Amino acid sequence: MISSLNGAAYERKGDDHETQHHRTDFRNRHSHQTRSRHSAHSEGRQQNDMSLASRLYRRYRPSAVTMHDTIIHARRVRGVWRSLVAYQASGLVGWLCVLCPAVTAQKAQLASGVDPLVAAIENIKQSVVSVDCLSVSPKEAKIIKRIGSAFVISESGDFLTAAHVLAATQKDDSFCPTSAITLPIGGWRPEAPAEKMLWFPFKNPDCKMDSSNDVAECRLSGDLQARIRTLHLKAVQFEWDIPTDGTQVAFTGFPLEARDPMTFRAHLAAYRLVAPQMTELVLDHDSLPGYSGSPVYLADGSVVAILVRDGKPEATGTAIARPVSAFREMLIKTPAR
Repeated sequence: MISSLNGAAYERKGDDHETQHHRTDFRNRHSHQTRSRHSAHSEGRQQNDMSLASRLYRRYRPSAVTMHDTIIHARRVRGVWRSLVAYQASGLVGWLCVLCPAVTAQKAQLASGVDPLVAAIENIKQSVVSVDCLSVSPKEAKIIKRIGSAFVISESGDFLTAAHVLAATQKDDSFCPTSAITLPIGGWRPEAPAEKMLWFPFKNPDCKMDSSNDVAECRLSGDLQARIRTLHLKAVQFEWDIPTDGTQVAFTGFPLEARDPMTFRAHLAAYRLVAPQMTELVLDHDSLPGYSGSPVYLADGSVVAILVRDGKPEATGTAIARPVSAFREMLIKTPAR
């Protein structure tokens, strides 16, 4: 078997030159065809890829005009955005500038920590007095009952109070033998255990009454001008214009027979006409017995009304005051002394 294989092999090696050349040529052609097919296939794929890329590029590439429009649009957008930001910034600055005075005032008030109404309250305490019924003996005067409140309108001691406060002193002569206003010596000192007081009598017939407005103006009996001036009382200042709704006010007096003046804060809730010749202010704070006759004043200390009653039974939690403009004529006709 081995010999025959060697013979065959030998015979295969021993083919003539023509046969070998034919075989070699066949192999060369086959190899060339194979390479040609591979090359064509590769070139076809490259052409397909290039064709696809070309189509995609031609489809999606921006033209010179498109790129120019895009650049212009981007610049416009940036310009509009910058203008909008500048406009908003300028608007904000303008809005803040509108609020500058209010903000500055608020900051100043917060920085100072001073409530203007507090100063007004301290000043008005030098003008308010209590209306009392006294029992007078040669040695002393004793307060029987504290009826209401009043406030001084002149250096000579003329004062305003509610008309019904004076009416209360006339119910029984034995109940109120002497009507007087009472003042402390050296100012009100609520921290002190006791206060030295001075009293100044007045007579109801010497008072001018305005029953429709529930207001009374009184003068002291005798010549007490020199004595009352030693107490450094301050006559109040009036504000004739009606404040707007919501304005903060305060009223100071002697509720519940308090020894020292007491202050309530309130706001003007309404201004209304209750009769052809009668107007009133409604305050959003309740009153207490004894507050009748108290001054109602603004933060600058000017008096705009006199408290006459609480809001019951119409509205609990409110108080009623008579504006000073309602009885201005009576105040102007007060003779100077």
